[in-house]
Amino acid sequence: MPEFKVNISDEKGKTTSVEAKGPAANTLIGMRIGEELAGDLFGLPKRVLKITGGSDKSGFPMIPWLQGGAKKQIYIHKKSTREKKWVRGNTITEDVVQVNMALIQEQTSEKKE
Repeated sequence: MPEFKVNISDEKGKTTSVEAKGPAANTLIGMRIGEELAGDLFGLPKRVLKITGGSDKSGFPMIPWLQGGAKKQIYIHKKSTREKKWVRGNTITEDVVQVNMALIQEQTSEKKE
């Protein structure tokens, strides 16, 4: 059964950590960076959350433009040098332990006319 540490940041820069176990963790499996989900799973009713990143058990970060959930070694260009870095793809798998999210809006139940 997967478990995740979910870090949720709001508009003011305050970050809250929540443990995701059971159904909440299973919901995250297969989701990608940039997808939105309801905050009800993490005790934030009437909120919308957006996945912004994460890291695996070794600390390797997730990269938004790298498809899949596998760990890969890529070249990063910094000024006039190239560095090899290990990174993880943009899909949440069971190897990911930390998921970063941003609070993007509150859900409204009122109908606007």
